[in-house]
Amino acid sequence: MTVLFAWPALFPFFRFIQKLCLHATNRTSAGFLPVTLTGEPHVVRAALARLPAGRAAVVIDCGANEGAYTALVLAEAERAGRAVVVHQLEPSTRCGDALRARFGADRRVHLHQMAASEATGEARLHFPWAGAGGASLSPETSVIQGTSAHGAESEVIATTTLDAFAGAVGVEDIDLLKLDIEGHEWKALTGADGLVDRKSKRLNSSH
Repeated sequence: MTVLFAWPALFPFFRFIQKLCLHATNRTSAGFLPVTLTGEPHVVRAALARLPAGRAAVVIDCGANEGAYTALVLAEAERAGRAVVVHQLEPSTRCGDALRARFGADRRVHLHQMAASEATGEARLHFPWAGAGGASLSPETSVIQGTSAHGAESEVIATTTLDAFAGAVGVEDIDLLKLDIEGHEWKALTGADGLVDRKSKRLNSSH
């Protein structure tokens, strides 16, 4: 069995199965299952319950998309009677417009049109198809989601490390970190060594 799985000739087959599974995931649960029907509400409630009294919860929503997770956090904070501040990191221009329309009047929510990554600078954001809400800094992820390697839509966006971002906005304590950035999570965490180390006793949530 070990020899079978190590046989290079089978690698393309296993890669195809991986792409098929990821494609199905993006077309089903990610697209049609509301965040309120996942385990996320329980994670948010647990995080809020662990907070010391007297200060607002600080949440960083990386890959805010159109704001489903932010809306969940705001609703749970209201349910718990807790103040909350949400920093949204969303690089997509289209999603940024949707977030401004939805949360622009809410002083608890701050939109930052950039992506969390391992370095501060610029990168190209790849979309699986024209007008798609989900996007990735990895072209391969976009291919998996349903686009051929040629002709995929993209845009140049700003990137930041989470450490640099926290320093720029004056975040000294973080209570909940949500990462849903289409395969770029590890690189985002690479740029958060200081933040995660300082906040290691806080509850963090990653997709």
